[in-house]
Amino acid sequence: MNEIIISVHNWGRVSDQDVLRVVRDAINCSIKYESDRTINHHHYWHDPDRHVELQITFK
Repeated sequence: MNEIIISVHNWGRVSDQDVLRVVRDAINCSIKYESDRTINHHHYWHDPDRHVELQITFK
């Protein structure tokens, strides 16, 4: 893996700091569960409390 592409959809209009927390949680989860890191495949992460959705692609 040489690159991670993250697209953020901030539906709840939360602060940038909260968006970065969601990104951190998503990356930590993908590190913990290696099966979530399929190369060249879009992975989706949703935080229902903050209404933030991420699309993550590992390359």
